[in-house]
Parts: sequence; C-alpha cells; structure tokens
Amino acid sequence: MRYKIIYDNSGRLRLRMGQGVFSSSQGYGIEKLLTAQKSITSAEANSINGSILIHYKTGYRAFVLAVIDDLGKNRLPKAKKQDSDWVRELDDAFYRSLAAAVCKHYVVKLFLPAPLRTVYTLRRILSHLRKGLRSLQDGKPGVDVLDAAAVTAADVQGDLTTASSIMMLLNISELLEDYTRKKACQTLTQSLAINIDGVWVVHGQQEVLTPISQIQVGTLVRVHTGSVIPLDGEVADGEAIVNEASMTGEPLGVLRKSGNSVYAGTAIEEGTLVVKVRTLADNTRIQNIVSLIDHTA
Repeated sequence: MRYKIIYDNSGRLRLRMGQGVFSSSQGYGIEKLLTAQKSITSAEANSINGSILIHYKTGYRAFVLAVIDDLGKNRLPKAKKQDSDWVRELDDAFYRSLAAAVCKHYVVKLFLPAPLRTVYTLRRILSHLRKGLRSLQDGKPGVDVLDAAAVTAADVQGDLTTASSIMMLLNISELLEDYTRKKACQTLTQSLAINIDGVWVVHGQQEVLTPISQIQVGTLVRVHTGSVIPLDGEVADGEAIVNEASMTGEPLGVLRKSGNSVYAGTAIEEGTLVVKVRTLADNTRIQNIVSLIDHTA
C-alpha cells in the first residue's frame, strides 16, 4: 500500500496514504491489526485524511513499515468502533472546534479591516439579540436573554471589542456544554451496555454455552449467582435475589421467582434462575434506553 512518511522519530511514525483511501471501519481494523503486534504500543488511523499515527518500541521501525507494506488496498481489515474510539473522536472534535473558535476570533480581530470587522460584529450581536427576544416572546427567559443583554450593553456603550470577546466566550461555553453533554451520554451508554458473548442454554439436564446471537425467543437460559441477565424474559424455574439498579435505581435486590419478569442488564446477587427469553438482544428494555440516550446525544 502506497504511503508517505510525514513524521519520523524514534518510536513514533506518522504516515499519510491519502484522503478516502480507507473507510472509518477499515481505519478501526488497521488500528486493531497494528496494536495486536507486540512491538507496537498504539495506533490511530484517521479516515478523513488517510493518516496513521503509530507509536512503537525502539528498534522496530523496519518491522512496523513491513506490516504497513503488507496491507493491500483491496483487503484492508475492518472492525467496529470501540468505546475508546468514541471517546477519542469526541475529544478530537471538541479540541478542533475550540481551536477554530479561538483562531477565528483573533483572525477577525487582527486581519479584518475595521469597517468590515464592525459589520461582522454587529451581525453577530443581532443574532444573539434575536435569540433573546425569541425567548422572551415564548415566555421562557433564560440564558439567551442574559447573553443578549450582555452583548447589547457592550454595543450600546460603543465597545465592540468587549462585545466580540463576550461572544467568543459564549461560543466556547456552548462548545463546552455540548461536549460535556455528549461525554456524559457516552459514559452512561457504556455503563448500561451488556457485553455478553455467550449464555448457558438449558437442554434437559445439560447446559450448553451458546453465542447470544443464536438465541431465539422461547429459549431457556440459566443465569447463575454473580452473572448479568442477558435478555428480557420470564422466570421459568428457580428463585434469586436480583439487583435491578440499572433499571429502577433501587440499590436493594428483589426476589424473583417462577412467573416473574426479569430484564437484561440486571444482576443476580444470590440464587439461580432459568429464564425463558421474551425479547432478543436488539429489543430489550436496556437496549431501548441506550438507543434513546444515543438519539438525544
């Protein structure tokens, strides 16, 4: 695979393959392939500009380049986005937006002619003023009204420099608010995620470890003490104390026995249950909550 070395230092390489050479899923696959090598400590692939940043152990430069040379454009590995990828991309997007906001402010301040700078600042002030007036008209005075009052007061005093600085700070505060909200939603989503690959399916007197993707509605699944219930269902046999904090917030376990409903993501503190599956992994209550969080983020 053709590439250009952009940065080359002991233990660190940045390669550029070109825009659109690999997709985001292929980028995750390249990262997974590289980090699987013992000599490579970390790898970050950017599908937007087609670059790969690699950190490796000293003395393995030739080996790293050999791994890259072995990659074929038509047989690039693919992988799903991991939790760490979500966090990294969210952080990168925030820092890029923050840098763009600060740079834009100072470019306008230092290089835009005074008449054009005045027009540009007044247009931004009018935008904040419209938002504030709209909030008052809706009978919901809030932050927009305070923002409009601050920049309008500076404008009335003839201090457009202060008004411009206030608007830059307001822009940064919006970026921080959006970043914090998305980060909180992502953290909550990760805490609710059910990372279970296999479950114990009951066949007569035997239990067979089966991939969760092969489970069907009506299958009997045994869940032991300390395990997380993998799917929504109804207790077919057994009794157990189930911690349902992930669903209800209640920290104390509740008794669940034959005929009771149990939900994916809840954990058995004591006892064993045989659960008759009611819904599959993509349609459990906990998955619906996660989907709702992702939608609002």
